[in-house]
Order: sequence, then structure tokens, then C-alpha cells
Amino acid sequence: MARSSRPRKRESAPPNPPKSRPAPLPPVEAVPAWAEGGLLLPEQPTVAHARCVLRRFWKYDDFRPAQRRVVESVLEGRDVLAVLPTGAGKSVIYQASAMLLPGVTLVVSPLISLMHDQIEGLQAKGVPAEFINSTLTPRQAEKRLLMAEAGEVKLLYVAPERFDSPTFCERIRRVEVSLLAVDEAHCLSVWGHDFRPAYMRLGEQRTLLGDPPVLAVTATATPQVRDDVVRGLGLEDPAVHVFPFDRPNLAWRVVRVESDDDRADALVRELRGLRGSAIVYASTQKTVDHVADLLNERGVQAIAYHAGKGTRERTELQERFMGSQVPVVVATNAFGMGIDKSDVRKVVHYNFPGTVEGYYQEGGRAGRDGRPAECVMLYSPRDASTHEFLLALTHPTRSWYVAVYHALRENVEADGTLAVSQAELARRMGWPVANPLSHCLRVLHRAGIVHHTTRRTASFFVVVRKDPEQTREMLAGGRRADDLHVLRELWKMGGGRRLYRGSWIRMRDLATIQGEIPTVRRALKRLAGEGILTWQEEEAGTRLLQRDLDPGRLPLPYDELEARRVREMGKLARMMAYAETERCRRGDLLRYFGDPEAMERCGACDNCRGRGVRAA
Repeated sequence: MARSSRPRKRESAPPNPPKSRPAPLPPVEAVPAWAEGGLLLPEQPTVAHARCVLRRFWKYDDFRPAQRRVVESVLEGRDVLAVLPTGAGKSVIYQASAMLLPGVTLVVSPLISLMHDQIEGLQAKGVPAEFINSTLTPRQAEKRLLMAEAGEVKLLYVAPERFDSPTFCERIRRVEVSLLAVDEAHCLSVWGHDFRPAYMRLGEQRTLLGDPPVLAVTATATPQVRDDVVRGLGLEDPAVHVFPFDRPNLAWRVVRVESDDDRADALVRELRGLRGSAIVYASTQKTVDHVADLLNERGVQAIAYHAGKGTRERTELQERFMGSQVPVVVATNAFGMGIDKSDVRKVVHYNFPGTVEGYYQEGGRAGRDGRPAECVMLYSPRDASTHEFLLALTHPTRSWYVAVYHALRENVEADGTLAVSQAELARRMGWPVANPLSHCLRVLHRAGIVHHTTRRTASFFVVVRKDPEQTREMLAGGRRADDLHVLRELWKMGGGRRLYRGSWIRMRDLATIQGEIPTVRRALKRLAGEGILTWQEEEAGTRLLQRDLDPGRLPLPYDELEARRVREMGKLARMMAYAETERCRRGDLLRYFGDPEAMERCGACDNCRGRGVRAA
């Protein structure tokens, strides 16, 4: 593996790069032989080699100073944490480095759309890159793993949840992984704005990969988030590069609105006469659709993008926006991550964002060409009340859990099964339609007090009826590849021949490997129709497992739950402070991230120009 072929250096690195600009690299007069035709790797790659790769594949003459420093640390074989602002070219750091390292650079990326965009761009440049995710058939995924094993792929993109697949973990062991690149690394921290639990397990998976060096990159990370990333990934003596967050070409504004109609009118005013493109962020799928319809009705051409639309439709919508066929996209906050569209002149937050980190990253998708752009928030003081209400639903206090436990004991059958629907249970408790019951049940389930399943989390009992030889004969020829793959995964997850007696399998576990849950259900139905297996899905519902507990002493992690609630309320309070501040907004954002270059006046935000929210 990479560590045995090129030991890592252990010199200590300063936590922040020096402010002085480093001396430029000596000019490279000609591309060396190793970078012509087939790619022959140098024994000890340097930044000069990386610059040749950059010229050949990306057609840039040189790295930016920030990129250059990070590339140098990566090529030294060190663990690296790099925090660079949106638009600073984070992805090209690990992409160019990958071309100089033996084996494969495994890139952990959070979004399928982000993978598709990057792979499409890399392949167009001639870079051997592939992805493995749920959009592929098992046969396609296996082919790409074989390519990586044979050294035909330099960059392989996967989602963090891919490591939940036993098959993938078994297969990736055979691949020489020289670098583990963790994109959007802030997702690893509960203090980050896009926390993904699967990121927390990457430190353990590093051993599975042969303990390669790690490059963790993100655009927004406070000191606390950076500490979480280093600790969570197990980075050893890492080179930590934290570059200024400032984007001088962005002007930050907050527009005060008093009603829903006022908010809609303000949005239309912001987008009429737009030159270039714009992204409008809304908090829910329903709001996204509403806002897109509103804009189109008022003469502003817009499309709606969110996870409720099918994969193919989302791809088509994104292509229309990226190709400038439509100027405005209204989306939930996942849209835009890693999207490099240079002419976004305005980003508008239609709804109040919950965190400064999310707001800054989403706003940073404007002006990636370096030209002037605006980041606008539509704000009403009532927005905080809405967020506080939503936070109360997802972070209930101790008394809520006690109340739910009491209600469960009074409304279950003799076997512990809940005798009424969740909606009826909430009604009997005197709770409104919007309530924290679902969240409370999930926490009680994790504690083993109740068994709570939804259609997505339910398990199914499966029995295989045919022996392996009969099964192979029945599935030979033109049968669907994913049917055979489902059987193989069932065999591993269900304990091999134990499947002839029957095994319980979690639908979500199988879907993580195979694809979306409807795809798995269709495959199971086809196999059952052929008489190869029988399966019975567990009914969604709630069953009380422990009914004799002292309600005042439920074995729940109250301290942890309360810490989460306080943390989220603190983030909301900080976002409110930004919306209400009379100081320079740009400086306020930079101070939040601990940037020593934070200014008192930028001359471009609404407050510096005397048009702040209080004057609106």
C-alpha cells in the first residue's frame, strides 16, 4: 500500500499557512516524458510534476498559491486537512495528485449528483475516473471495481454509506488505495451544517483500505469542526491548511420582509432583469415548487429542483440550468454542492437559513468567476420563531419522552403492539398535528424500549426454496443481473445455508448495497414469482418492549440529547445575530470562522452602504 511504498514525513506543520506569498515555482519548459502519452509515475512526485499534470489535463499554467501548498503536503504522503473557500478549486487538488500516485485515489463524496458532474468533467479531460453508487447495476459496479483493481482507474468516487455494504468492503480490499480523499469533510462533525453519520465511520474504514494517507477538504469549518475532522478521521500529525474565507467579489445583503406576500414581491424584484444565473434556496420541497411556480407566473423563468423528483428528471433539470437554458433554479440546500457554474450572479435565501456555515457555503456558489455577485437573504423576525418551533420537534426535552412512554403504556395491546395510529396517539396526548412523536419513538427504539419501524426501516423474513444449482439454471440467460445480485447479497447477509430455514433481513441494509428500496422489492417479487424464494415483510408499526420501567428514569442519553438541542439553538441564535447586525456583514461572517483578516468595513454589504436591514 501507499505507506509502505512512500513513508510519510513527520515534520510538524504550522496550523495556518504563512501570510507571505511563496516564491513561484521555476518554469517548466516542456512536459517531461512521463507525462506524455501513457502516464509513467515519477518515483518521488513534486509540485513541478503536478503542474505538468495540471497543464496536460486541465489546461491551467499553474496552481493557485493555496492549492499548491496543499498539493505539496499530499505528495509528501502526509495526512492533510485543507479548508479553502468555495470556488478555490478544492477538487482539482486531489484529482491532480491522484495522477501522480500509484494505485487509486478513493474519493468519498456526499451526493450522487456531485459525483456525476465531476466524473463527466474528468472523463472529458481524459482522466480515468469512475464512480460506484446506487444508480449502477451490480454488473456495472463490479466492472468498475475490476477496472480499479487492474489499475485502469485513478479516481474512484463513492458515497460514505457505500462502506456499509459487506460486498463493497470485501472487494475494495483488493484495490491498491494510495490516497483517501474525503470531500465536504465538515459532514463528519455534528457541529457542521451537513452532518452525515456515515462520515463518522470513515476513520475505521481507513484500516480496511490499508491505512493510506488521508486528504480531508471542505469549504466551511470553524475551529471546533476542524478538531472533529482530525479526531474522527484519525489524522496523524496532519498538515493543516486553513486559508482565508473571504470572497471579495461577493456583496452580502439582508432584505427585511413583513409578510408572505412581501417576501414573494421582494424575490421577484431581486430576479427581474437578472444578468446571468441565480440560485434560490427554499427550506422544503413544497416551498421550492411553490416559489418556482410563483416566479414563472410573474415572468421570471425558473425550474424547481429537489429530492422529490426522480433521478432522471433531476439530471435533466440540472443540465438545463448548467447549460443556461433557464436562468433561475429554486432548490433545497443540497443543490449546488460542487457545481461549478461560473455566471451565478445572485444567490437568494427565500427562507431563513438555520446555520451560518450553511448560509456561507450556499451563498459562496455565486460569483465563482471572480466577478461581482450578490448573496441576499429575505428575512423577517418571525423566521426565528419558525425555526425554534421546528427545532423543538426534532430535539424534544426530557418531559416529552416521559409523556410518550406514559401514553404508550396506556394505548398498547396485551402483546405490546400500539393499538392506535401515531396520529391518534398524538391526539389523545393533546398534541397538535405537528409534534415530536416520531422523533421520540426513534430515540426510544434506539434505546431498546420500543420496536418502531416504518416502511423504510422494516425487516423481512426470507426463505430460499431452490438449491444453488437450480437457482443458477433458472437465472441463466437473459435474466436481470440485479435479481442474481440480490440473491448473492441475501446469501451473505442471511448466513448462507441458513436461508433455507429462513432469516430476517433489514430492507434498508439490502437497499444500501443494491439500490433504492423499490428496486429491491421488485427484485424480491420477481424471485418469489419464479418460486426461488418466499418473503414476508414486517408490518410497519410500534410495539412497546419494556412496559415496567420507571418513567422518571428511562435509560435514555438525556445529556447527549440536551447537548444537541442546545447546540442547534446556539447555531440559530448566531444566525439571527447575523441577520440583525448593524456591523459589516462580510466582516461578521469572517469573524465567525476565525479568519484573522476579518474587516470592520467592506464597503460593499448593505450595512456598509447604509442600506442595512434596519434601514429597509
